[in-house]
Amino acid sequence: MNGACPPPEQFVDLLACPVCHSELRYAPAPAGDGPGTYGILTCGNHSFPYLDGVAVLTGGTIDVHVQIGDSLIQRGPDVREVVARIRAGRGADALADLLTPPAPPPAWVARLPGGRRFHRRSGARERFRRRRRATTARLMVREDSTAQDWFEWFYRESDDDTELFNHFLCRFGQPRDLANLELTRVLPDGDDPVLDLAAGFGHLAHQLRSERSSRPVVCLDRNLFQLWAAKRFVAPGAWFVCSDADAALPLASDGFAGALCGDAFHLLHHKNAAVTELLRCAPDGPIVLARVGNVLVEPREGEELTPQGYFDLADGESVRIVDEDTLVDWYLRGIGPQFAAPADVHSLAGQKWLSLVIGARAARDHPPHDGMLHARGDLSVNPLYRDSGEGRVVFEFPSPWFRFENKRMAEYCAREAELPPGTGDIVVDVGVREGLARSFVLLSLPQRYLRGQRRCVAAP
Repeated sequence: MNGACPPPEQFVDLLACPVCHSELRYAPAPAGDGPGTYGILTCGNHSFPYLDGVAVLTGGTIDVHVQIGDSLIQRGPDVREVVARIRAGRGADALADLLTPPAPPPAWVARLPGGRRFHRRSGARERFRRRRRATTARLMVREDSTAQDWFEWFYRESDDDTELFNHFLCRFGQPRDLANLELTRVLPDGDDPVLDLAAGFGHLAHQLRSERSSRPVVCLDRNLFQLWAAKRFVAPGAWFVCSDADAALPLASDGFAGALCGDAFHLLHHKNAAVTELLRCAPDGPIVLARVGNVLVEPREGEELTPQGYFDLADGESVRIVDEDTLVDWYLRGIGPQFAAPADVHSLAGQKWLSLVIGARAARDHPPHDGMLHARGDLSVNPLYRDSGEGRVVFEFPSPWFRFENKRMAEYCAREAELPPGTGDIVVDVGVREGLARSFVLLSLPQRYLRGQRRCVAAP
């Protein structure tokens, strides 16, 4: 399974200074004010924080950005300030500040015309945020905290964004998730690292680690709070770098066996430069750009291109492009990606979500699989299943928007299933366990993902 977060000395060779692109070395911090690993990454001329498993390789300030777009949610402290706090043995203290989300306005302020805008622009939000820091510090050290607790803290209790909470909590098993799993089949075998660009909360990294536990996965994202939650709860065996995915990457050249970017590439401004950077890091490929939006189909987000526009980002002979529905069909049938023949780009004009694979090694038909990549390792009850009583669970979309985004789940997820009642682990025979996994009632979830998480084990 995922394993513990590896020490920074194991992956510092894959990193590079974001300012001068020189090699970095790691120096541990003095004993600090809390648990975790803290230190300094330096090239000799520039220094950067290492905060409890996350290498922060960015200049300027450590900001919090919106999920889609460039807007700032919160301006963070300067990197030099955080480095100074680590050197003073206050790394955990600095991390608690960075993980504390901005405070939402009180209900009476939110109801006023322009109340939310006033709250953001006045000093009130920062005063409320300082009061919330104590809650963050407690969550950081609670042994029974889960990813669900942090999703709620970041979204429901801060931005009042239930849709993002639903999206991340119920990410496993979504159509985009199955498409990503199908695309991982193009990665070469071996123990060389893979880059997960714009990794978010590390859902894909968890599945890569579950499927190929010996392979290092480096997760890079601009939001520290997502990476820290990924490190703690979702993919603790991966390595984490906080940096902008839409800029020169603070990574060594030719250090990776492949790279993936799921659900984010169409948000980048400098797409040609991003492909160039990915090929610098993984020159032999494959480069997987999963779930990019087609500008010809509404609704639109980010800076989408046409299918031809995406195709033109790389040498056409080594590019394969496919729509999400086809990938999901391949996954459910277990046939493996069929990339021997180039796709007809013009036939994709009406498809909203596309994926690209760049690299000659991936441009072939890949072998079949058992269609159970979502069920590797420990299995738990899918959070989309609600206990209806009397030993039955029922599939339920959490919102109309979630249904719109993931309507295909109604095709392959069982409408209901029998499960033993109670709150503890579920013990069933091997055949029943496999059937529940094939119908997506059970998924491979990280060990500390849900509150009251019910795991399913096979009877001896």
